[in-house]
Amino acid sequence: MKSKQKIIVTGLILFPLSQTVLAFIGGAGYVSELLDLISRSMFSEINKNSLDSLKDLYHNRFIQILEMNPDPFHPELLGITNFLIYVMGSLYISAIIVIGLYLMFFSGSPVGRARAKSMLPHVVMGMVLVLLAPHLMNPLLYISGSLTSSVLSLWHGDPMQVLNPEGEMNPIDYFMSKFQDFSWFSLEASIAFLFLALLILSLPLIIISIRYLAVTLFTMILPLTIFLYLFLPTRGIGRLLLEQTLLWTSVQVTESVALISVVAIISLLPYNELKIIIEIAGILMLVVVPLITVSFFKNFLP
Repeated sequence: MKSKQKIIVTGLILFPLSQTVLAFIGGAGYVSELLDLISRSMFSEINKNSLDSLKDLYHNRFIQILEMNPDPFHPELLGITNFLIYVMGSLYISAIIVIGLYLMFFSGSPVGRARAKSMLPHVVMGMVLVLLAPHLMNPLLYISGSLTSSVLSLWHGDPMQVLNPEGEMNPIDYFMSKFQDFSWFSLEASIAFLFLALLILSLPLIIISIRYLAVTLFTMILPLTIFLYLFLPTRGIGRLLLEQTLLWTSVQVTESVALISVVAIISLLPYNELKIIIEIAGILMLVVVPLITVSFFKNFLP
């Protein structure tokens, strides 16, 4: 690790210096060619080491991040949730007091009295649901996590090893080989292959990380979500938040189904250029499926 860091630091220093020197000495024979060769070699080595680190993260952590769910009873999350429960609960208690005072002192007509009585059970039910918000989220996350583990267990082995195999040409190694080849002739052209390799590695990780953060946020604000959904003037906002809570939670399951489906198809293919293309398409599917889940499956709540 220390040797890699030394190479990276040396490259970062030598690359701009060599370009500056080249600008001054122009085409000064072998010195110019040697400096250019060193700078390109360092540039290629730096990016290869960076990609290797990201590739290790992709192989070792993708499944772990996919299976992660926030704990609704974690002290930091529960602190925010309890604050919202306190605020929403205070509003419900105030509403109950107002309804009680109206029934005792101000209900002049039978219609008004009947309407106030019909509102009271709804207010009490809303208050109970708000108070139980963490307990409602916990089984939802448990079901999602259990379904995800069940789907992933259908594949015996490491699905990431099939999706991006080591020991044979895979999409990352393919783009990196092109990057290293082109870096000797044109640094500008080689950047495109480096960008594609980074994109394929980082996008699936980014998507499932966003999913975890989104579920964490929706878990914290569930009391507010329930209040907005049950309060008629704000039901539209509450419905949107509640739907997104359910959809982002279910992304865990749909992503695992997509992963196992892609891996099953790839495992049947012989190694060739077509397999690399399908592997790239499979990785991109891991990016698209969560977006489809949260974008198209909407408006299912009343």
